[in-house]
Amino acid sequence: MKYIARTALVACLAFAFAGISHAQLTQPKIPEQTKAIYIAMLYEKFVHSNTTPDFEEWVQRSPDYLQAELYQRPDIVIKNSKELKTTYDLLTPTEPIVLIIKARISGYSPTGKGFLVQNFKNMSYFDYTYLGKRYALVPSGIDRYQWLKAVPEEVNEIMRETDNGRNATLVLSMIPSQADPKPIELNGKKYNLMMADISKIEMWSKDSSHIIWDDKMNAPASVRSKVLDLFQR
Repeated sequence: MKYIARTALVACLAFAFAGISHAQLTQPKIPEQTKAIYIAMLYEKFVHSNTTPDFEEWVQRSPDYLQAELYQRPDIVIKNSKELKTTYDLLTPTEPIVLIIKARISGYSPTGKGFLVQNFKNMSYFDYTYLGKRYALVPSGIDRYQWLKAVPEEVNEIMRETDNGRNATLVLSMIPSQADPKPIELNGKKYNLMMADISKIEMWSKDSSHIIWDDKMNAPASVRSKVLDLFQR
């Protein structure tokens, strides 16, 4: 009886371990893009680090509040302002910002061993709007990422998943570094300016199911696919 019990226990532990290993080895889902409300909160963290925003006023200007019935509004203010404050308190000034963009890439250069992102030079800043306020996120040194190094084994998949370079899905992870307390004018509109350093770039498949390239990958795509297929069977 003891032998049977031990065998059953070992089997359960092995099953659990196998489940954990499989979960750890499966591809992640595409990250969720950072919303404008979090950009606004991060800006406040930098510019007014010693004070807390008036979240009741934020709620009273929100669509949820303005579209609600009059009798619902007091409860909405209490509930939503509390949730905003909790989120704000947990947010750190170095909270990563995720940005998903559509880019055009060149054909593969065997000499340079990589692809050129053709429209990065036009992306000097990215704009967000929250409750009528505009925010300009400036990715420092984005020009350094115009050239994406790759090996020949990755080319076919990258071209297939980007419609021959016309429609590449790039996911940029950025760490905010500083913010300007004084609004600046860009293209005739006033913006609150925040700078961020790019920490990672990934290129995702058309269906957002897996990464086809990132700046940390050295193994050819064909090798990565075989490894992932092995563990996902």
